[in-house]
Amino acid sequence: MLSRKTALVIARREFPNGPESLARRLRANVQIRPLGGCDGFCVVRGDRAAIFLNEAPKQPPGKFTSRQRFTLAHELGHVILGVPSVFGETLGEMLSSDDEDEKRVNALAAEILLPQEVVESYVTELPVVAAILKRLAKKARVSEVAAALRVANLATELNLENASVVQFAGSKIKWQWSRTLSLRNTEARELLRDARDAPHGVFRSDQGDGTTVVASTIENDHFDSATLFVQILPALVGNSVTREERRKALEAVLLPNDAKTRGRISGLIGTYRQRTHKFSSVDEAERDFWKRNQAKLKGTKLNSDEGREYVRLRLEQWY
Repeated sequence: MLSRKTALVIARREFPNGPESLARRLRANVQIRPLGGCDGFCVVRGDRAAIFLNEAPKQPPGKFTSRQRFTLAHELGHVILGVPSVFGETLGEMLSSDDEDEKRVNALAAEILLPQEVVESYVTELPVVAAILKRLAKKARVSEVAAALRVANLATELNLENASVVQFAGSKIKWQWSRTLSLRNTEARELLRDARDAPHGVFRSDQGDGTTVVASTIENDHFDSATLFVQILPALVGNSVTREERRKALEAVLLPNDAKTRGRISGLIGTYRQRTHKFSSVDEAERDFWKRNQAKLKGTKLNSDEGREYVRLRLEQWY
């Protein structure tokens, strides 16, 4: 079997294919079967392991879903740490367990899926808003909830005072994940309501002690459920407007209810994702953009100070 240290070296080197690479390295027999309410389990005999994952409703041929990849990483954690797997566990039960061994397994699974260096390369400003979690999740081929869990685990390393991920079933907390931050049901429900009503889905609340609570909703695929990401930061940082929020605010002014123009602008800016090798900085890319598109955008709202700010914000995501 691999040591924890070796497993993490492989996961970092093979990112975003850490779980798949580790399963091959361990010669684990990974099978997808209908498991009813169980998301997965593993059986270890000697130096060989069999890992069973629940079949998805629309199972992609030859691939794992994001839910299956999280479960695979979790079961690999059991194998690597030598902790017996629990038969019949759902994903929610894995995440909400108070058992210390299960917490160790979950922590290793999160590191396998999202190495710290990757998270730090995406979380470059605070607070952490849902758009950043979405981008990180896409890169790592995990769910946005999994990305939020990893950020919450790295709260101290990312200069958050604290963070928590809370999933609801209807109006009640189903589970919450945090090192030390525990929210009461009423408190969490109020934050969820406020985040849903807030501009751009980000709600801030000054605590009067020099800190600010920032709450945002995370995309969730499950019916009648919602997920909330809560972070506590120094007030000055927590109240700062992120680039993602500023970008959305500018879109509302420059491209209101104009899907055609928005699509056209996204197309013009999107080409620079493939041209990043041509320009050493966003400044060069910005100059090239306006050289090519000044005439095309003449007479539009984009040909303004706010429009130029918006274009730069969009280009910055590639640099």
